[in-house]
Amino acid sequence: MQKKIYFLAFIIIAIVSLTIFAKIKSSQRLNYWERKYVKYYNRIQEKTGEKYTKYLPSPAPDQLLEVDFDKVDAKLKSLPNWMTQEIEQKFSKYENFSTQHVLKSYNLATNQDNFTLFTIKNGVVTHENKFEVTRGDFLFVISFYEKIFAYLSRKGYIKNLSFVLLIDDAISGDYSHVSTTNIAPILVFSRNDNKHLDKDTVLVPDWFSLMGWVYNIVKIEKANKEFPWEKKLEIVFWRGGNADISGYRHGLVELSAKLKHQKIDVQFSHGAEATTGYVQVEDHIKYKYQISIDGLTSTWDRVVWQLYSNCVMLKQRSDLVQWFYSAIKPGKHYVDVGTNPDELLSILSSYSDDELKEIAENGQKFAKENLMPEDMMVYLIAVLQKYETLQNSK
Repeated sequence: MQKKIYFLAFIIIAIVSLTIFAKIKSSQRLNYWERKYVKYYNRIQEKTGEKYTKYLPSPAPDQLLEVDFDKVDAKLKSLPNWMTQEIEQKFSKYENFSTQHVLKSYNLATNQDNFTLFTIKNGVVTHENKFEVTRGDFLFVISFYEKIFAYLSRKGYIKNLSFVLLIDDAISGDYSHVSTTNIAPILVFSRNDNKHLDKDTVLVPDWFSLMGWVYNIVKIEKANKEFPWEKKLEIVFWRGGNADISGYRHGLVELSAKLKHQKIDVQFSHGAEATTGYVQVEDHIKYKYQISIDGLTSTWDRVVWQLYSNCVMLKQRSDLVQWFYSAIKPGKHYVDVGTNPDELLSILSSYSDDELKEIAENGQKFAKENLMPEDMMVYLIAVLQKYETLQNSK
């Protein structure tokens, strides 16, 4: 009897909430009702498992409830030029394509790559992965994006489409023998512009950024106030894992050890080679020079918060790119430190302190105008809308 009461109550709440979702334009009020929906959805699921909730729309991830969709709507009406150019350029080889082309892309996957096929139809989102995914982090990320797509569909941003999204660091398999004609573009979080198949993929914001950035913004802003440029330590600082596709991380860690971490404090904080502990993002900000170094792929959310900080970002030169890289320029938004760790300090010394401060300010301005949670959602929606238009024009 109690379960029936819960179920009936939840159905009423769901109907009322979804009706309100469809009518309310104010993001603040909409998020209030979304949170109510999440609260009761979770409560029913705790009591009854998925017996009833499986028939109802999945609630939005908490992170999306922090996004101001009024700002998203405004920016979608007038995309920044760099967003338009990036999206148009990467879709330029695809005049149109069908669901069959999407399936062909999906079936290219080797067992090294977690290609996940998402289908959105009449507001319902499903996914398929031809390799049995058992890793908890992969399952979580697939579920996370599925909820995002359901939310965007529910709000009318996207309607009916199918696409392949790589749920992993980067494309790992060897596709040098594969023809890239008559396939649909694959969505990825990081791309190698000099690698076959990879270079024809379309970038979207990664899950680290979508999940964590909304919470890190406040921490970074507080640290920026505590450590203005003049109070920062003049040290190149980095903490991270020992995944290292280029060898640059290991080279810089070795150089740091030789210098006894005086001018360069770069150490592994997790993994078999760790020599120190994890450092919170906000605790990086007291160091003037923040460096971005590729691991197995590009650095995802690290570049975002480094640009948003009032530190100057140093960036290893690399073929690995993310969704906004075409808009940031060396010498303006960051310092290009090349590919040889031993040259880092000499490159850095070629800039005056005033020049470095200006680069830091330019990077922060770019991040505030282009890399906020709303901007990430704008870019994701714009990519999906372009994808849907091309797919349904076939």
